[in-house]
Amino acid sequence: MYTVFMCQQAIEKIVKGLYILYIGDNVPYTHNISFLVKKMKSLLPEEVTDERFNFFDKLTAHYLDGRYPDYKRKYDERLDEQTATDYFRQTKEVYEWLLTMKP
Repeated sequence: MYTVFMCQQAIEKIVKGLYILYIGDNVPYTHNISFLVKKMKSLLPEEVTDERFNFFDKLTAHYLDGRYPDYKRKYDERLDEQTATDYFRQTKEVYEWLLTMKP
């Protein structure tokens, strides 16, 4: 669970950084990565594929609010090492791609 949550956080933070570069300081208070990317996609130097948006949506679903420890415990039981490894691999790939979006 921690690995997948950190993957979500890494992508969310770089997307918010890109949002500041392309649009300005007032980043919407949201953890929805696709929402943020859609707001600036016309400004990005490369098209964002449906596959990327699907990954953003999957990551957003893994955002965990710290106020729900019982939910986190149940959630953690559903993730296995292979799933976490897959998320980590994809996150590295998407993170590197997002770095190329800097103006």
